[in-house]
Amino acid sequence: DVDREDLKGWKPLGASKSAGSEQEFPKLLQEDSSDDEGTQSQTDEGESADGADEFKVYHQQDHHTYLFSTLKTFRESSILTDLTLKTEGGRSFHVHSPVLAAVSSLIWTHLKKKGEENKLSGSVGVQPWSVCLGPEVDPVGLEAILEFAYTGLLSSVNRHDVQRIRAAAESLGTLRVWQLCVNDEDPLSKRNEDEQIFAAEQME
Repeated sequence: DVDREDLKGWKPLGASKSAGSEQEFPKLLQEDSSDDEGTQSQTDEGESADGADEFKVYHQQDHHTYLFSTLKTFRESSILTDLTLKTEGGRSFHVHSPVLAAVSSLIWTHLKKKGEENKLSGSVGVQPWSVCLGPEVDPVGLEAILEFAYTGLLSSVNRHDVQRIRAAAESLGTLRVWQLCVNDEDPLSKRNEDEQIFAAEQME
């Protein structure tokens, strides 16, 4: 289990590159979703030089929607959830670590380390594990992070919740959620200042 004492000195992954394990966090996970123009349904036909049969490529455009809808159902039913997130207040959230690692650099780092440890020990299969979060992460903020991870949405967010979600995003290293909160609560000048501070912290 990962105790919050192990998280002291942790800084969420910012807009700039940093050294160590954070640098290995896939760049693709920091960027916005790719343009739909590159994912339009298409059927390609072709014929090889030796006259082989034609081939076709089929693409279901809404595949990701069904996939994440199913993963959300799995989470709600505690099916194959391997990671338990614990808040200081005693709340526990059961999630799929790969789903959360796709948006959180903190979980990505721990998951990568856990994978290396399992490889050395010869462990196979799903190994339950947990992370204890600090007091800055309350259930409201954490639930918003999980909603974003499983759906890409932040629904029913009011002004009071933005601060709590932002704090959770900073702790978990969820850059995209953090940016959404900054864009919502700060004017442009203040937002630019915050982003510069956020990035500078990664260089320390």
